[in-house]
Amino acid sequence: MASLSRAAARGFGGAAPKSREPPRPERRDSLPARAARLCPLAALVCAVAAGAAVRLWRLTLPGLTSDEAFSWRLAGYPAREIVRRTAEDVHSPLFYLLLKAWLAVTGGSPVALRALSVLLGLLAVAVVYLLVREAGGGTGGALAGAFLIALHPLHVQQGRNARMYALGVLLAALTSLLLLRALREPPDAARAWRGWLAYGVAAALFVYAHYYALFTLAAQAVGALALARARRAGAVRGFALSAAVALALFAPWLPSFLAQARRVQEEYWIPPVTGEALVAALLRWATGLPGGALAWLALFAWAAAVVWAALRTKGAAIFFLAQAIVPWLLALALSALGNRPLFLERFTVFAHVGLCALAGVAWPALPRVLRLGAGGVIGAATLLGLAAFLRELPDEPPAVAQVARYLRRQQQPGDVVVVDSPRALNKLLFYGQQEGLGELSLRALPGVAGGGHYTHHASLQPGEAIEQVEHAAQGPRLWRASERPHPVPPPPPGWTMGFARVFEGGEGSRYLLVRYDRGG
Repeated sequence: MASLSRAAARGFGGAAPKSREPPRPERRDSLPARAARLCPLAALVCAVAAGAAVRLWRLTLPGLTSDEAFSWRLAGYPAREIVRRTAEDVHSPLFYLLLKAWLAVTGGSPVALRALSVLLGLLAVAVVYLLVREAGGGTGGALAGAFLIALHPLHVQQGRNARMYALGVLLAALTSLLLLRALREPPDAARAWRGWLAYGVAAALFVYAHYYALFTLAAQAVGALALARARRAGAVRGFALSAAVALALFAPWLPSFLAQARRVQEEYWIPPVTGEALVAALLRWATGLPGGALAWLALFAWAAAVVWAALRTKGAAIFFLAQAIVPWLLALALSALGNRPLFLERFTVFAHVGLCALAGVAWPALPRVLRLGAGGVIGAATLLGLAAFLRELPDEPPAVAQVARYLRRQQQPGDVVVVDSPRALNKLLFYGQQEGLGELSLRALPGVAGGGHYTHHASLQPGEAIEQVEHAAQGPRLWRASERPHPVPPPPPGWTMGFARVFEGGEGSRYLLVRYDRGG
């Protein structure tokens, strides 16, 4: 009886005697505690698994974009050469260097090429969970933010894209987490200075991943100063240290960055943004849908949740709201002031990290009715947008893969293939390697994007760029390959057309292949 009394006292919070503690009640009472620890972990694993499933679905079938092919081509060069060639383009080099190391381990298949972004996107899901917990969103809010970033169409799309956007998403979440932890330490504590140092390093890596990081970092500074009103002097000193560290790490690349900025100002090809396109981009960013009644209803639900959270949580909501909104404002303002469009929809994925975290801190602050209503509408819009994205994924390889396979069967010594642009050359070269095409020579015409800008020349080797088709001729046959199936280009002077065919593949892709024979 005495043992039962002691067990009951322990179960209801009473103090237990120090001697002869029976082991069975202790094990039984620890099960709820273990369950409380394991259930959130299991839910987070489910979020990561769901994110992995949608990112891996038909991962190899969409044809490589020209930007993905550029990533693959640059990753094939030595590290020093990657840095030099990236400086001739418009991006920073961190992703290409990571991709080179990744492909050295995994190989160069389409799965391997895109799997790095899949992995980085899934790591971001876990970091957003930690970020919301750090901001006081609790377990429920942290899981809401994690599921949102795992399943939102914008993150799924960029989480399977062999570009630097998934890396930037991960670093956006990581810098925000490190900043919050640095702000929570007493200003003069050694841990606070170590936190500011870590934030400076992560911020430099973020900018080395993508220059739009500068907008997110500026937004973090604005949100942090609002969050740390009682410790503003310490936050300013911490930001000064972090900025000095980040600038010191970025200084070697600064001349390349300035040269790229001048090049962008002179000739970059991003088209102007219309009001209609901007509204559709905002709706897709916030709700996962480009328009329709549900998208506008979800946007209204977002607004209601944000206002309520800002009133209840104040600092934390403002911290993440700044990261969601300020990058949009800065990008559009810089585009207007510089008279040069700098806005692309995929660039907004870093700002969406702030929106996901904002959902997490708002979740426990909302009344039950508003939580269920807003969460249901936003979740439904997100899932419908995700379903639409997944339905659009092709179920067969692109036409360029068929062209590479045909060329492998038909090639003869001395054959040369001429394509429309460096962008097209990198894609055909990739699929040619997948089909074992061998040493077939490829040449690229200049290939103009919008505004007279010649893109992806930084990836070419000497001799691959030509001005006219006949300049590539080496033997009795010459191939002409084009992503534009019509019109069929006539043979150069002194050549005759021996073959012409349009190949069709996934996503409605069509690819023209023509063979010219020398003389009669």
